[in-house]
Amino acid sequence: MRTSHPDESQLVLIGFALLWERGVDLRGLPLLERKKDRYRLAVKSKVLFLKEADFPNGALLYEHYDKFGFDGVMSKRIWSHYESGPSRYWTKAKGPGGARDHAER
Repeated sequence: MRTSHPDESQLVLIGFALLWERGVDLRGLPLLERKKDRYRLAVKSKVLFLKEADFPNGALLYEHYDKFGFDGVMSKRIWSHYESGPSRYWTKAKGPGGARDHAER
């Protein structure tokens, strides 16, 4: 994207949460319901690709995010609704090189 003529065929958009759909505010729905809606849209679309992963092995998850240079790992309660800003229903574990900064909000 830093060129005057980016190759749009290589563009990747990563969407984490479905908050609005066709003017309807979905933030009050539980995470599980919003995930179902996001999946439905991905299946319906000829462009979208949906990939979700569960990592029951926390040590392996940290190994992967360190290896690939990810910013952190988000964990959310499946029944929680969307809240902008800090929430007691989600946590983010982050840190480069294995430095884990657990901050439950």
